[in-house]
Amino acid sequence: GYVFEERLATAAEHKDRGNEHFKAGEWQIALRRYERALYHCAFDPMQMYDLMEKHKAAAYAVQTPVKLNYVACVLQMREAGLDVAPVQVEGEEEPRDPLDRCEELIGEVLKAEPNHAKAHFRRAQ
Repeated sequence: GYVFEERLATAAEHKDRGNEHFKAGEWQIALRRYERALYHCAFDPMQMYDLMEKHKAAAYAVQTPVKLNYVACVLQMREAGLDVAPVQVEGEEEPRDPLDRCEELIGEVLKAEPNHAKAHFRRAQ
């Protein structure tokens, strides 16, 4: 349990810092924070399957806002005419288009929480 809680706490810290940068219009720094948060709160499907319900809920409570904030940040940067670098996803050789990564993250949120209104809103954006 300790490593699990520590990873979520680290992810939450990066998310909170990312939110501060996002609010200040520092989207590139915010995006890097959200990427770090995603790294720390990423658990593969088998790990998630093995978690107790309270731990799954704790993981989703961190993962969902980080994923949606990441998407909001990419959209904000594109709207502002800023370049968003291709995203290197762990376990993949080729970097991905940021919008493809956003679509994937939204899909993950909706798979875990099919009625999540903000995820449907971000997908529509």
